[in-house]
Amino acid sequence: MTTYLPGAALLKQWLIDRGMSAHRFAIHHGLDGSELSKILRGKRGGVGVEFAVRVEDATEGAVPMRTWVPKKLENEHDDPH
Repeated sequence: MTTYLPGAALLKQWLIDRGMSAHRFAIHHGLDGSELSKILRGKRGGVGVEFAVRVEDATEGAVPMRTWVPKKLENEHDDPH
């Protein structure tokens, strides 16, 4: 199953708008830089509550905690059979 984390897209744009690298953001906010990179590149299917809270706090609510709930991509279908 492919997942999409809306928070990743919001955080990417937040970083771009501020001219900040993901690495700098991670260091400044006590996050693992390599894990953040994987998340932003879509290589991780979800994040923990602590991560989501730190990002929400760091972005002053611009990237809300609830945006880290994985979403199925619309082009994939559940097959109950």
